[in-house]
Amino acid sequence: MFEILFIVIFFIISNYKDELWEFLIIVYYKKTNKRIISELEERHLKSYCSYYNQLNENDQIIFKYRLRRLKSSIKFIFRSFDGQKKEKMIAILANQVKLTFGLQCYKIKAFERIIVYPTEYKSYYNNEMHIGETNPGLGTIVMSWRDVYDGIKITSDNLNVALHELTHALYFTMSYNYDDCDSHFISTYKKIMAYTGKYRQKMIDDGLIRAYAFSNKHETLPVLVEHFFENPEELKQNYPKLFKLLVKLLKQNPLVEDE
Repeated sequence: MFEILFIVIFFIISNYKDELWEFLIIVYYKKTNKRIISELEERHLKSYCSYYNQLNENDQIIFKYRLRRLKSSIKFIFRSFDGQKKEKMIAILANQVKLTFGLQCYKIKAFERIIVYPTEYKSYYNNEMHIGETNPGLGTIVMSWRDVYDGIKITSDNLNVALHELTHALYFTMSYNYDDCDSHFISTYKKIMAYTGKYRQKMIDDGLIRAYAFSNKHETLPVLVEHFFENPEELKQNYPKLFKLLVKLLKQNPLVEDE
């Protein structure tokens, strides 16, 4: 009898350890009222992340806790910036927490550096001007701050450079088994690609999803994710099955409000 009870307890802990850990985090910070991030960082977070502002109290605690963990695991390199680097870092990391908030693998472990330029920059990879790129070989993500800022503040054009590049990084991390804590991800991704392959011409013709999504197979998911967060109602109305697959992929639904 004891052995059966032990097996049951072990199964629960091993399968729900992340949920249990985050539950304990919520209890601890609500009990102690300790700050998770600094007051200045929280002001930046509220300014740059409407997603965070709409979360309930418990989810905000987890959001801030994940943000704090990411700060210590990712190196930021700012090119030609004199000041105000912290707010830029918080704005970009908030997009990473937002993208992965339904997942356990929120650290995107294959990438350890984010380089930020003031505006578009010349890529070392091909000597062309870019606003963002993801380099798996160097474990580096590069972004133009001007375009990151526009992507955050303009919420009606389905363009968000930070989300776009972070989605590239997330896919690479999952597909090359840097992290296997969200085992559903790749199988769901394949279903999304099968769906977009089947309806590719229709999606191009109706113009709802911007054409860049179909320029090559690597750009499809990042563009869909931008649309998923910025205009989920439109995506669900026109492509309900695709929307459902994205909900399953990211384990979150931007149309469901917290009670």
